[in-house]
Amino acid sequence: MSGPSAGPRVRLRDVAKRFGDVSALEDVTLDIDDGEFVTLLGPSGCGKTTLLRIVAGFERPSAGQVLLGGHDVTKVPPHRRPVNMVFQRPTLFPHLDVAANVAFGPRINGYKGNMDELVERSLRRAALWKPDPGPRLSAGPSASGPSCARSRRSRTGP
Repeated sequence: MSGPSAGPRVRLRDVAKRFGDVSALEDVTLDIDDGEFVTLLGPSGCGKTTLLRIVAGFERPSAGQVLLGGHDVTKVPPHRRPVNMVFQRPTLFPHLDVAANVAFGPRINGYKGNMDELVERSLRRAALWKPDPGPRLSAGPSASGPSCARSRRSRTGP
């Protein structure tokens, strides 16, 4: 994905998803501009997670188109999309401390800058900065903060 594009950052056009005879999504059209904050609300089973999984590339739509930055990514696999997703039950690497969890994405993507500064900036943005974040992590409500900070840094630079 390179080059600037006019139009919305995320564009969904007539997206549908069927699981056998069950229609999870029908004709979803949505534009999300740069900097826009969007919330998906609805009862359990209405398709919120399915829609997010389609944007992230974990599911392919049965019909329709997904565009990111003006590029059609409908058939692009998740690891090739400039998208991060924090699941409802975030997963942390329990053998790593907070800083190492946040640094994981940039490290595997070859980030060459100062990793300590990047981690500190990410944790400050998530309101989680502590000079000594502690040795180990566990899943649970506190896991979502480091997961969010990690996802913000997985595919982006400083």
